Amino acid sequence: MKRKGFTLVELLIVIAILGVLTAMVQLSGTNAAASAKAAAITNGLNTIKTAGKMYIAENAASNLSFDGFKGALSSYAEVGNNFGVSEDNKKWVAYYTFAESDTSAIKAKLGKTSSDKTVMLEIYDPGE
Repeated sequence: MKRKGFTLVELLIVIAILGVLTAMVQLSGTNAAASAKAAAITNGLNTIKTAGKMYIAENAASNLSFDGFKGALSSYAEVGNNFGVSEDNKKWVAYYTFAESDTSAIKAKLGKTSSDKTVMLEIYDPGE
């Protein structure tokens, strides 16, 4: 006697395998999205840092001022979308403030904990 179909056990096994594969694909997609967002944040901070280095190089002969840098920054890089610059103990820093939608996976890729609110990158230290 020939079988003309699949047994219930065979169908359940195939469905379980497909479920596991789907979960694996979704996890790798989530990880890729977190990596891409972390790379975009790092790129944005590095762009602002490069703008700061350009400003310092162009104005090294005159008095450097943080206010002058902030004013000139718009011609080098767009600050906004959670990016900004600040002066902390005479050091100039670029920062990114995490949005509510930024997951802990994104923060982990940047070396931050889930409770951290910002990531900073030093631009200029007059003591160095």
